[in-house]
Amino acid sequence: MIEVKNLKFTYHGVTDLTLKGFDFAVERGQILGFLGPSGAGKSTTQKILIGLLKDYQGEISVMGKDLKGWDSDYYERIGVSFELLAIGIYRGLCKAGARMFVEERGGAIAEP
Repeated sequence: MIEVKNLKFTYHGVTDLTLKGFDFAVERGQILGFLGPSGAGKSTTQKILIGLLKDYQGEISVMGKDLKGWDSDYYERIGVSFELLAIGIYRGLCKAGARMFVEERGGAIAEP
């Protein structure tokens, strides 16, 4: 289902690699979680897998197809849960802007 080989990523303006040759595979029916300290690359890996970060090195295939070869039907085939603060950062939004972004698409934000 998901195969990742030698995944590397560096954020713009940073010289050190955030991801340094990460490998994993998830077979059909398996559940995978990322555990690790802050800065380990958990969110970065997720952002790559859902298409928010595209400038990575390495090989990623999802359902037998190269990740870079998917188009909009990718989101119809997988389940995606975006981090709302990340959406705000990527779109230059504040919390109120992120709320509006979600609500305009029929969603709701639960307050803690």
